[in-house]
Amino acid sequence: MTDIVPIPEAPTVPIYPALGSANFNSEAYAYGSSMPGVVAALNLMIQAGRTNAVAANERAGTATSAAGAASTAKGQAETAAGTATTQAGLAVTAKGQAETAAGTATQQAGLATTAKGQAETAAGTATQQAGLAATARQGSEAARDTALSLAAFAFESTSTTSLTIGLGAKVFAIEAGKSFAVGQYVSAVSTADTSIWMAGPVTAHDRSTGQITLQVNATMGAGTLASWRLVLAANGAAAGVQTIAAGTYTDADLAPLNSVTVITGVNSAFATTHLPVITANSASAGWGTSYDWVVETLGFGAGAGIRATQTAVPSVVGNAAGTGLGFVRRRVGATWGRWKPAGVLPTSTLTVSGGDMYGSTLLGINRTNQIATALNGSAASWSFPATPEDGDRFRVVTNSRADNTLAYKDKPVIGNGYSLSAAGDTVQLNRAFAVFGFTYNLFNDSWMAD
Repeated sequence: MTDIVPIPEAPTVPIYPALGSANFNSEAYAYGSSMPGVVAALNLMIQAGRTNAVAANERAGTATSAAGAASTAKGQAETAAGTATTQAGLAVTAKGQAETAAGTATQQAGLATTAKGQAETAAGTATQQAGLAATARQGSEAARDTALSLAAFAFESTSTTSLTIGLGAKVFAIEAGKSFAVGQYVSAVSTADTSIWMAGPVTAHDRSTGQITLQVNATMGAGTLASWRLVLAANGAAAGVQTIAAGTYTDADLAPLNSVTVITGVNSAFATTHLPVITANSASAGWGTSYDWVVETLGFGAGAGIRATQTAVPSVVGNAAGTGLGFVRRRVGATWGRWKPAGVLPTSTLTVSGGDMYGSTLLGINRTNQIATALNGSAASWSFPATPEDGDRFRVVTNSRADNTLAYKDKPVIGNGYSLSAAGDTVQLNRAFAVFGFTYNLFNDSWMAD
């Protein structure tokens, strides 16, 4: 155990010389020279104090341990006394429980005898009910067979009318007395080859004569046939995607669900064909070009008519005419949304400065806009496209100038140091032969600089 030692006397600390004293340097030197002795004396005091603290802590620990041992011994004695008392009480309780268990066993024996009688009664009832169920099943099977027979008669028929596979109104002569109703969707399937069919809603039915008219909007296969089986079908006809002859439709909005076809559209006639615009030129060159588009329209399951998607791929060669391009749009409610490139952007040329790109507020969207070298002579400027939709994007490829500009229109422009928010604000395209990109973000309601 550590011994307690005396604490040394505190050292005398000299007074620090007054600032401005005539002998400040010599006095400060003398003051500094005395500090090592002062520090050494203080260290001796600190060491003695630490030694005494350790000694006091050791003695306090010894006293605490002794007190704890005494307390533990007292507690053990009290616990032993309590345990003995508890065991005596448990013995009394166990005796009572044994007597209770004996009474319970006698009671359970009586209940078991009662349950046996009830089980025997239930077995008899179950046998009786099984007989009644068998009788009911036979009756329901007979009713089912009758219903099937009636349904087969009312909503299934045959026809020998000679008709050519195709869209539009088709009139069949069927058996009289059938129950087809206007608005029901009916499929007419070739009895010789079930992969060939036409389907559409019933627009007219005369039960007395057996004449029925379908407005066919879905087909599969081709040819002229004179042996048909007509049955009710789910709206949308048989499963699968039908191939429709090229030129059947001139408007992509009218293509039926789950079909693929070819629609020819003049590049400048989006309003009538509702196809994407590939070529745009602010001097109007090339706007009369016609392209064949492979158009696929898909929509399956409940609500397919309001959740349809449509893709369009141009069947032409060259970037300006669509190589590598594909477009997609979605229908929201009864309205088709905007065509957006599914891959690379189409490339068009800005040849005239000022105003909207290509003279349209929309045609700069979703394309790469190349500034023509013919505009190298002076700075050119265009407005941002108007009324963008979420995810719309466009790029501008500059010519040899670094002072072309884009002007605010309709939506703010932010990011990369740009801040356009009002008419008259402009962005300088400050690099020659460079690409400047922008994407419209609906959450921020702004064009975001790439």
